[in-house]
Amino acid sequence: MYGFLSRPTGTEEILFYLKDGMEQEVSCIPYTIREEGREETGYGELLSEYPFIRQEDLDSMRNGELRLFIYGDYENWGFSVLETAREANRLYTRSPGFVPFEPGAWETDFLTGGISRCRIMRSRCFIKEGY
Repeated sequence: MYGFLSRPTGTEEILFYLKDGMEQEVSCIPYTIREEGREETGYGELLSEYPFIRQEDLDSMRNGELRLFIYGDYENWGFSVLETAREANRLYTRSPGFVPFEPGAWETDFLTGGISRCRIMRSRCFIKEGY
């Protein structure tokens, strides 16, 4: 599994809404985006460390754009999010964050039942004022 979401670089939080195998929304997982800790990187470094990323997905990024590269973690029940931003024609990234599907790791009162074979249904983002 691999995909990405594009948002403005000022985005602070994304909500991932999940559905179960019956196509019913069962949970909402918040994911906080942090600008601190991002370091400048190059195409070669990103593509060698994350070979599933397609170069055209990096080439098509615009200045002021944040891409959240989302990919499955086959050893754990959840997915990873690699934040990559383009500012002044330079790429910046940080270590990937892991989003577990396990209730309790992120849940506040969103869970209405067990999660089985969930997938990302849609997302909503929150952006800093001024963006």
